[in-house]
Amino acid sequence: MPAANGKIKGVLFDMGSTLLEFENHSWGELDGRCIAAAYEFVEKSGHKLPEFPEFEKSFRQVLAEYWSATDQTLEEKPLAHLLLVGLARAGVEKNWLGMEELGRVFYQPIRNQITEYDDALEVLENLQGKNLALAVVSNSIFPQEYHLEDLRRFGLASFFRTTLFSSDIGVRKPHPEIFQRALAALSLGPEEVIFVGDRMREDVLGPQQVGIRAVLKYHPRRDYSLAAKPLATVACLKELLAVVEKHI
Repeated sequence: MPAANGKIKGVLFDMGSTLLEFENHSWGELDGRCIAAAYEFVEKSGHKLPEFPEFEKSFRQVLAEYWSATDQTLEEKPLAHLLLVGLARAGVEKNWLGMEELGRVFYQPIRNQITEYDDALEVLENLQGKNLALAVVSNSIFPQEYHLEDLRRFGLASFFRTTLFSSDIGVRKPHPEIFQRALAALSLGPEEVIFVGDRMREDVLGPQQVGIRAVLKYHPRRDYSLAAKPLATVACLKELLAVVEKHI
């Protein structure tokens, strides 16, 4: 569906690598840190586990299988599902208690290396000052609660009227449902918002399919070979302000 022209009343943001930098290390390295943290936690809880190299290999395979499947189906499973599958492969019973704590232990290595973009607060303040409705629409296997904590930690949470994460919705971008839910939450039409994100398929083609104009925030770790034409490409959030100014 082609994006309509017109004045905007809202801006939707991806979170990771758009508002906050989640990739100060590669995801391969971060997966290893998360798996190691989970292994230590489960082992200290008194459960017998295989040697760590075997556990890590098995858990990485679970993650690889999941990402391959969800890339095709766009179905998002919660973190607890992946942890249970990973533990089951290692021979740990599925009725094992402590999953909430394990989830936080698994996520902590990622949280430890998240940083803010220097211009994020300034840009959100500017947009809020223009009376634009702001929302977060992001893919994640992690619970919304974790990410709201991240946003609060960096002083960004209060700017958003709504936050939607695929882990709670059950589908991930570029599935149209997640964008449609955001529009409904803001009581705005697709022609009245702009989406900002760092991935071509999820953050440009996805919103464009429901008539939302998309701004690509360039990220050096991304593959941008997919043919798509965003409304604009920006190198940083501050450059978004000039784009918004043209459409309000």
